[in-house]
Amino acid sequence: MDDVAIGIGKHLHLDQFVDILPKLKNEHIIITHVSRRISIRRARGMLKKRIGEERMANIMFLMDFEGSTEAGAVEDAGPPALESPE
Repeated sequence: MDDVAIGIGKHLHLDQFVDILPKLKNEHIIITHVSRRISIRRARGMLKKRIGEERMANIMFLMDFEGSTEAGAVEDAGPPALESPE
């Protein structure tokens, strides 16, 4: 689909992605990169809000691990507790 191609080295903003999404007939869509300014979890939520649960079913975010923590949560937790010898 030439009218959907954005070219090498280019990127899409959320509004642009939502606009071209109806033209895509892919079985699965994998988003490999989101802005460094927001977490993948937040980006996923923003997209879901715009396109709905049903359309989100075939969209995957690379590195979107189940049970992952928000950015900063690991640092805020501090070092792990030392295990006492038994």
